[in-house]
Amino acid sequence: MDKQNYEKRHRITGPRSMRVLEYYSLLSGLLIRRDRVAILSSTYFFINTESYSNYMKCKRVLIPSTIKTKNYRTGSSSEFEVEFKEIKINKDVDKSDLQ
Repeated sequence: MDKQNYEKRHRITGPRSMRVLEYYSLLSGLLIRRDRVAILSSTYFFINTESYSNYMKCKRVLIPSTIKTKNYRTGSSSEFEVEFKEIKINKDVDKSDLQ
C-alpha cells in the first residue's frame, strides 16, 4: 500500500534552522512518526526520527507503548527502541489533589 493512502503529513512551525514533520494515520488519526531536521551550518546537520506504535488505552488516553528513535548527526548515528509494558496515569493522585 502506498504511504500516501494511509498517512497525512503536517509541517510544524519551529526555529528557522529546524523543520519538523509529523505523520498521522488517516484511519485512526494517531501520530505514527515525527521527523526533525536541523541544518546548523554548511558542515553540520542533525536528523531525528521517532516512530510511534502499539498504542495502549490508559484511562481515556491513547499512549504509544513502542517508540523507535533514530538519530543521524554529521559523522555518526544512533538508534534505540523503548517499549512500555504498563502505563499508569496519576496512579497515586487523589482527585482532591488536582483542585
